[in-house]
Amino acid sequence: RQGPSPFISRLLKEEEYEQGVLKFMAGDNVDRNTAQAEMDAYLRNPSDWTYNRSKGYQVDYLTLNKKQIVLTLVWSVLILTLAGRGVYCLETGDNFWAILGLVSKTAECAQYNTCLIDV
Repeated sequence: RQGPSPFISRLLKEEEYEQGVLKFMAGDNVDRNTAQAEMDAYLRNPSDWTYNRSKGYQVDYLTLNKKQIVLTLVWSVLILTLAGRGVYCLETGDNFWAILGLVSKTAECAQYNTCLIDV
């Protein structure tokens, strides 16, 4: 819900996380989902969470924004595709930009045998 930091905390510090959720449930008199959302928000960014609490702002950490989820997924696919292409090109020696039809001068001169030096 709030990114990798709360997720890692749930896995590595399971007892502390559970105690924090139970403390939220008892202190704020809320259900488990709301308490987990608050705990995740706190673990993601304690400063902002504390500021919002101290000023009395009611931030809804429980509701998912579908537009933001789609945008995040699209950006993730784009970045992972470019990173995968970069790793592939490093391993095989291919030109990174060849996928767009662009070739380097070295590759072009080797193709047409117009190089001044051996490639």
